[in-house]
Amino acid sequence: TRERREELIREKSFQMARLVSEERALAPLAASGLGLLLNVVSLRKGAAFIGPQDALREIAIEGSVTLDARRAMASLARDAMLARLPRAKALGAERALALPLLEQGESLGAIVLVGEERRLEEHANEALVALAAQLAVGIRRSLFEERLRDHASQLETRVAERTAELSEKSREIESFLYSVSHDLKAPLISIQGYAQSIEEDYGPMLTGDGAQWLARIRKNATTMEGLILDILELSRIGRVRERTEDVDMVGVLRDVTSALSDRLAAVGGGVRIHDDLPAVLGERKRMEQVFTNLLDNAIKYRHPARPPKIDITSDTQGGRVTFHVKDNGRGIPERHRESIFALFQRVPT
Repeated sequence: TRERREELIREKSFQMARLVSEERALAPLAASGLGLLLNVVSLRKGAAFIGPQDALREIAIEGSVTLDARRAMASLARDAMLARLPRAKALGAERALALPLLEQGESLGAIVLVGEERRLEEHANEALVALAAQLAVGIRRSLFEERLRDHASQLETRVAERTAELSEKSREIESFLYSVSHDLKAPLISIQGYAQSIEEDYGPMLTGDGAQWLARIRKNATTMEGLILDILELSRIGRVRERTEDVDMVGVLRDVTSALSDRLAAVGGGVRIHDDLPAVLGERKRMEQVFTNLLDNAIKYRHPARPPKIDITSDTQGGRVTFHVKDNGRGIPERHRESIFALFQRVPT
């Protein structure tokens, strides 16, 4: 009866609302929604199609349907999506009804019901369209979440690939640095040996330009040795991890200052270390290297008109400690302030 049919429609509407609110996965949602719509008209054959018209995919099917019938159903689904209205046509001895899944003006797909014509009565279309509209709300949400998951998966894949590439490049650089530093040491040792032999055997006979040139050879060889040691240390940092511990930074800086005391005394320089420097978690040896380099630079690149004065302070914000090393040296021109952070770069003096 009409009253029984209206009661059935209300019941199915509640069921569809619950389904849309509870089921988030696209395929189970489409299959359950298809089954519910079939139940309204007491049919057992149909299919759910999702996607744009030019890439429509069958995502759920009920009943025994031949391949030709499935193609015809997909074609009818496209017609309904294009018209944005239900579309019906004969399908052999049966009749097919396609209900577009419309949400916010977009055709997300269609539900196709197949069965006896008398069960697909015209007056039932309005109720079926309303149920399909409910289902479309859930389909839209599931499609959105599916795209989000695909996008997240693609991002994770890209990040993993990029990380692998960077790791490989890092290993190549470490290997290159280690190899180059060792290859450079052999000729350098030879240069230093010949320079020492010349000085020992012929030093007293060298005057003027000869003595000056020999001094330059030895000085430049020493500079090159320092660069090679820097390269070796850089390659070692990439390969060797020191023990992480609570590092007393006041103690570290006092040790570094003590090691540089002769050089500081020679130029009349001084270092002021604030007593409130906090301990930090890190590698003590690396901390010593960092501050040794900073203080060494402050001495090396001091202002010619005044002795170097170095001040070391710190501040803590959000559990992170920033150390500040300030000196009164010659300074770095603004045009060089970015390039100096590249490996082995120096400001022209």
